[in-house]
Amino acid sequence: MTTFEDTIYKAKEVIDMAGKKTGELVNIQKLKVNIAGLNSQMANDFEAIGRLCYDNMRSGTDNGDAIAAIAEEIDEKQEQVRQLRERIAELKGERICGGCNNPVSNDAEYCPKCGAKL
Repeated sequence: MTTFEDTIYKAKEVIDMAGKKTGELVNIQKLKVNIAGLNSQMANDFEAIGRLCYDNMRSGTDNGDAIAAIAEEIDEKQEQVRQLRERIAELKGERICGGCNNPVSNDAEYCPKCGAKL
């Protein structure tokens, strides 16, 4: 290969790597937007539970089934958020601490936040 061909080849490698990194960043941002949306939905769900509890106290209406249904939806959304956070950590070359749910470097033996053994 000539020097010119080497330069072209190396430039192509750099461009490919930049494209890959940009794609990863876009994917991470999309995942974060999904998490924000789920958190917003959960906030609305918690507010709805609060209203149902208030109605229950004021009028004596039994809203237990409605509250249980909303609580189940919240649990499902929390699981989705957990999975999305794991995916973000994976894309960043990290993992999630089982003790405190914070991202931790893959090569760490202990969580720097809570000290849990990984």
